[in-house]
Amino acid sequence: MTAEQFLKKLQGHTCSFAAAVGTKEGEWIIKGFIDIYRRIYTISVDTNIVSKVLELLLFPMFVECGKKHGLQIELCPQQNFYPDLTFTVPKSDRMFAVDIKSTYRTSDTEVNGMTRERSRGTSATARATRTRSIPTAATPGTSSLA
Repeated sequence: MTAEQFLKKLQGHTCSFAAAVGTKEGEWIIKGFIDIYRRIYTISVDTNIVSKVLELLLFPMFVECGKKHGLQIELCPQQNFYPDLTFTVPKSDRMFAVDIKSTYRTSDTEVNGMTRERSRGTSATARATRTRSIPTAATPGTSSLA
């Protein structure tokens, strides 16, 4: 499987992502957290919290995608290391890294904090070089699911 084939398969699976995090009306399915004393805490707009909730909700979708296409999936062994997920083709040395990023829209066509060019660019490559959890000979640019 080539990187382009993997990306196409993963992009084809993203249609299930919206259902994993929201209703047909566009409401989040997670409204907050409940502690052991049954106190309810609503989710704030803090990007760290939103990102973690998205990761937790989407992880089963990534697992399903891996199973559907005969790939093994591995979580990053440490927080703040690249990548979040590694898909491996069994009985080969082919590995595909997926790093989950979140942002918010500032208009119908733009998002804050991440552009397609930046997600493919050198900032991701430089960060990956410092905190990579899987060995690679070189770190090429990444591709966006958008």
